[in-house]
Amino acid sequence: MVRSARYCGIAALLRAGQDALVLEDPHDPAAMAFALLRVKQEPALETSLRAAGLAFAQDHQWAALAQRQSALYQQLAIQQL
Repeated sequence: MVRSARYCGIAALLRAGQDALVLEDPHDPAAMAFALLRVKQEPALETSLRAAGLAFAQDHQWAALAQRQSALYQQLAIQQL
């Protein structure tokens, strides 16, 4: 669960209800409780959030990002030849 869409500057990458549960107001304890209760009551949601969250985290590790950046630079270098 992400308390705010601005968390860690990744708001544009997160998909509410798919990668994470995003709270519009991070200072609203009732909204947080409702979101947690929803996950507890909906096992399929919990499973999909867990899988998507892990995939998101793996895809955004520094090593994965560096590998994609390196591949991009190699493509650009080949195009310049």
